[in-house]
Amino acid sequence: MSLLLSLQLLLGAGAVYFVVMLCIDLLKNKNNLGKENPIVAFPIMMASCAGLMAIGSQSFIKEGKYTRIGSIMITIGGLLGVWVAFKFVTNLNLEILTWVIIVVVIFTGFSMLNKGYKKAA
Repeated sequence: MSLLLSLQLLLGAGAVYFVVMLCIDLLKNKNNLGKENPIVAFPIMMASCAGLMAIGSQSFIKEGKYTRIGSIMITIGGLLGVWVAFKFVTNLNLEILTWVIIVVVIFTGFSMLNKGYKKAA
């Protein structure tokens, strides 16, 4: 399933993370307390992103159209970010995490719209 979702994202057919969360919700995965457990979507999303990057990056690597220093810095930052997120997310209430994500998405949307309007003007 992860490979198919990765290919869908690679072809530009939508956000794989939304599709995974929707599939998990439709399966009605429940934890011991009877509540839905969205944490099971994280390994699926990580695997699909890894598949996407492995397939999508081949042409850039062959042609040398990427910054090697930038790639190394992003890799190091990503490793540190995953470790911090693992420590932070496992101890965080899912309702708080949901609101943090909502705030980040809204802020990002407004900043993108603001930059788009400034370029158009």
